[in-house]
Amino acid sequence: MNEDTASATIGRRVLLGAASTLLAACPVWAQEAFPTRGVRLIVPYPPGGSADPPARVIGQRLSSLWGQPVVVENRSGASGMIGAEALARSAPDGYTIGLGNIQTHALNVAMFRRMTYDPVADFEPISLVAATPHAFAVPSKSAIRTMDDLAQAIRKEPGKLTYGSPGPGSTAHLIEEVWLRKHGLSAVHAAYRGAAPVLNDLLAGTLAFAVSTLPGVMTQAKAGELRLLSITSAERHPDLPQVPTFAELEIGDTAMEAWFAILAPARTPRPIVDRIAADIARVQAMSEARRLIVAAGLEPRDLGPDATRDFIRAEVQRAVSIGKTVGIEPE
Repeated sequence: MNEDTASATIGRRVLLGAASTLLAACPVWAQEAFPTRGVRLIVPYPPGGSADPPARVIGQRLSSLWGQPVVVENRSGASGMIGAEALARSAPDGYTIGLGNIQTHALNVAMFRRMTYDPVADFEPISLVAATPHAFAVPSKSAIRTMDDLAQAIRKEPGKLTYGSPGPGSTAHLIEEVWLRKHGLSAVHAAYRGAAPVLNDLLAGTLAFAVSTLPGVMTQAKAGELRLLSITSAERHPDLPQVPTFAELEIGDTAMEAWFAILAPARTPRPIVDRIAADIARVQAMSEARRLIVAAGLEPRDLGPDATRDFIRAEVQRAVSIGKTVGIEPE
């Protein structure tokens, strides 16, 4: 082999080696480059509900971190199943993520015999991001001032007082039913399509009481339009220090939180899942983001992908158990 041929061979080997090194680095490079275009964030409920604050606060700040738009898309209907199914059927590339919650990824299993998605197998959990307690509420003009007052009022007129919920099998309905059964009480359940009409009839005095997520009644409680009798959190809320907790009243087994998690479709590559989870953790550490989430009546949470998957599995089992306790048969 002459000198020129040897030099050419060495040159080719150097180029091939460099190319191999570059190809090996591509997955890392792709991970670091994500995202290179806009990301869709599906929320399975209408705008304005308790699911909106975590989605919009986190979405806006992820957009700033990524330099790419994160567009919140509300896909409501069928107890959140329309939006959840849309997420499950999306391309597993990280460019469609979504908000799951206790209804879409736990309670629906107890409610429906046939679901168009599996709440565990069809998703890659990214992070549990927020939770909110529930509150028992009565109209401000009501003579009922405590949970004991409420129990006594129901005992005086068994089967006559009406309570509302956003629908059969909703978190609010289960909390109400478990509490009533625990105390041997009987009241009339009025099922609505969503939380807004429940709130309207509660304010009008049509309903004797209702259970709602804290964000759903916080404004009206602060304005003196509603009276909150108790909340399901472990500690009293800083903005509502006068309202006792379920734990204080020894009715803690009735407590269920409305939680929210960011999810991706199943088979989304783990490096992308980890990248999004890490950036959500960065958002959760921002003081302004935490302030906005707390102001909406939510408690910030930050669980990673594996812990969130374990959490959802446990919530599914819990929801099925509670559903059986209150006698709910899947439709």
